[in-house]
Amino acid sequence: MTNVCIIATIVIYLVGMLLVGFAYSKSNEDSTDFYLGGRKMGPLVTAMSAEASDMSSWLLMGMPGLAYLTGIASPGWTAIGLAVGTWLNWLIVARRLELRRTLTGFKFIGEKIQQFQDTGSHTFLFGFEESYGFLSSTFVRDKDGVNASLLIAEVACACAARGITLYDYVQSIFREYGYFVEKVVSKTLPGKDGLTRMKEIMKDLRENPPKELCGMKVTAVRDYLKGTRTADGKVEPTGLPKSDVLYFELEKGNWVCVRPSGTEPKIKLYVNTNASDKADAEKLNADLRVASEALLD
Repeated sequence: MTNVCIIATIVIYLVGMLLVGFAYSKSNEDSTDFYLGGRKMGPLVTAMSAEASDMSSWLLMGMPGLAYLTGIASPGWTAIGLAVGTWLNWLIVARRLELRRTLTGFKFIGEKIQQFQDTGSHTFLFGFEESYGFLSSTFVRDKDGVNASLLIAEVACACAARGITLYDYVQSIFREYGYFVEKVVSKTLPGKDGLTRMKEIMKDLRENPPKELCGMKVTAVRDYLKGTRTADGKVEPTGLPKSDVLYFELEKGNWVCVRPSGTEPKIKLYVNTNASDKADAEKLNADLRVASEALLD
């Protein structure tokens, strides 16, 4: 009888989840609205990690509340204390957070962690990359899907406490900072001739980088093989390890990245666009992909 109840409970739960998913899927335009993953989750966990990055944050925010609960402070002084604590938290803690870029791969994030520990210049908080998996501590220096699941579950709980869903949270970020669309285009060049062609394409792009793409000016070119970033005739170091990658910065924060695959006979284009409206961002990305693919011909 016990087993029957357990099985029935599981079945009811699964059916319930399917019904919820079916109901909410009707409010989505496509599957990318329904499935949340990849780099969409990174900013959410980063924001939550930043909130808990320093005990001084909890002290600045928690002391007025503790004083109120113990009867030491009145509601008025508690409100003032919370306001001052929030401002000091932003002034002292939040403004010290920095974004550091590395090449794609958790081994490079791990190297940055070791660099921080050796020099004492920074405290590592959180890292994520193009692939799945987050890194929120220093003792696991590779992508950690289990840790990522726990972190997302915690963000989901925080959202539920505010009466919103993860999807709502993602959309609120898009509304504030703009909609970002990222697509990867691969061109297969098989055989020995394909390898030669990939080298020719990269060589030509280095020697003759595009001036504009899809009507947008190329504002800077990052050549990670040379370790340089060139903008308005000025050359500066990227500060990153050498890699056969070209990165074209475009107007309004859009960009295109080109690199040959290290494991397959393919050359890849990473196309990133943004706009205040989702449809505009997607259309711009589609147009930019067409213009970028012409670079590989």
